[in-house]
Amino acid sequence: MINPIRLWSAAFFMTAIVLSGCQPAATPTVNPKAANNGGSDTIVIEGFAFNPASIKVAAGTEVVWVNNDAARHDIKSDTFTSPLLNQGESFRHTFSQAGRYDYYCGVHPSMQGTVIVE
Repeated sequence: MINPIRLWSAAFFMTAIVLSGCQPAATPTVNPKAANNGGSDTIVIEGFAFNPASIKVAAGTEVVWVNNDAARHDIKSDTFTSPLLNQGESFRHTFSQAGRYDYYCGVHPSMQGTVIVE
């Protein structure tokens, strides 16, 4: 005869395993609008892309790049270069002069962005 308590325990245990495997992994996120306070703008690196890919800022603005990808990324341009950023790490650069600053990820050159300083 089948023991109903053992049957229930096995069913409960298997359900717990299946459900725990269906949970998405926690990924840190940054709301770019929430980070725009007092002279700084945030660009989120996520899904192998810079978001937003292009921003306009006033001279003197600090731009912050935050890596939300599990992959390492960096930011390279003619005027600045970041170190490699692990997930959750950030890089800051203050743009003091007007101009167009194109940048890309040195590890993944197809990732490109632009900061326009007015």
